[in-house]
Amino acid sequence: MNIAVIPAYNEEKTIEEVVTRCKKINIFPIVIDDGSTDDTYKIANGLTKTLRTYCYKHEIKGKGEALKVGFKYIDVLYFMPDDVKFIVVIDGDLQYDPFEIPKLIEALKTADYVIGQRDWSQVPFRHRLGNYLWVKTFNLLFGTNLKDTNCGFIAMRAEVMRRLNVSSGYIVDNDMLMQALEMGFVVKNTPISVKYNDKRNLFSGTRMVMGIFIFIIRRWLNI
Repeated sequence: MNIAVIPAYNEEKTIEEVVTRCKKINIFPIVIDDGSTDDTYKIANGLTKTLRTYCYKHEIKGKGEALKVGFKYIDVLYFMPDDVKFIVVIDGDLQYDPFEIPKLIEALKTADYVIGQRDWSQVPFRHRLGNYLWVKTFNLLFGTNLKDTNCGFIAMRAEVMRRLNVSSGYIVDNDMLMQALEMGFVVKNTPISVKYNDKRNLFSGTRMVMGIFIFIIRRWLNI
């Protein structure tokens, strides 16, 4: 069985399509409603019977917290250890297309942890600048040659998921990547498409860029 963990915050317009596409390619979706104030949970929970999915609502906001819930559900509450082979992390806003999940799973034939490699021509200029800084710094400090280090479209083997200590906050993608590398797992990129519906405002975007940049350096310095 292959599972998609889908953190979702106020994604009432897209969550049904994300879940439906996962089911069409035989991926079991687990939606973690991340404290939404709209009808995200109502819509996702309504699919649990018709599409045989799972939906959980928690009030603690943050992608890291949502992933903790999803991973715990896979590993402890429902599935037997040998049931699950691959886990995919994908957002609930259709920024990434669930129909491209097979690309990441295919890449897991020769890797343990796969990160989507975005087509930078599809990424707004300000986002490209931030990602350029992150990728260059990450590769320099950690001795890697990755093309994308902060894509939220990720796939991993079950044994990797079970060994991750998932952190809170927006640094969770970088933190999981660093842990995978530190534990000796094979990490690769695979090309995917991306669709940006909204751009962060300048203040929020700058704050995130600097926050992740500082986190990468601090983690490398082990402080």
